[in-house]
Amino acid sequence: QAYPDAFCFAVSHTTRSPRDGELNGREYFFTDDKWMREAIDRGEFVEHAEVHGHLYGTSAAALRQAMESGRFCILDLDTQGVQSLRRAQEGLGATPHFLFITPPSVEALGQRLRKRSTESEEQMALRLRTAKDEIAWGTLEGNFDYVVVNDDLDRAVDEVMRLLRLWYPALPPLQEHHGLLSSISNATGNVAASDGETPPTMCST
Repeated sequence: QAYPDAFCFAVSHTTRSPRDGELNGREYFFTDDKWMREAIDRGEFVEHAEVHGHLYGTSAAALRQAMESGRFCILDLDTQGVQSLRRAQEGLGATPHFLFITPPSVEALGQRLRKRSTESEEQMALRLRTAKDEIAWGTLEGNFDYVVVNDDLDRAVDEVMRLLRLWYPALPPLQEHHGLLSSISNATGNVAASDGETPPTMCST
């Protein structure tokens, strides 16, 4: 919202079912397991991961389309996806920045997920077990360029905005940014982005 013309998302693929309010091609491209595994085997994805029994990944075509828009491209990834992208980044034509956005604790994340009310207790327990491992890896020194702890949404947004201005000094004057990262109040995240001189790319979970 602060930079509506400067950033765009590369829409990922997933084999999970759409949640209420999600649209194919907006939040994700929803597809089936057979097609996606075959596409991964053909090398059509720059990153992919299997999470809670479902595949997630960013296709080379989706990333290329986003990068050709001339805007900084954001990828929303888990730590598996980040590791996959790091292995593939030499062929991206851009140098990503990796940002990990983490809740203050697994317990705080559980409270946020319960307020969201989109999953059963069993699904939530599985997600929290995964989150514990993700937080441990994401906060390990050297795995990300920067870690933002989302213990206060406004402060976390300000910190992310400061990083964006540092990484991308050519960004236009700042507009109102409250609500820019409202989604980070519910989850952990990883973000990667280009150096601003090559075709732009950025990633997050």
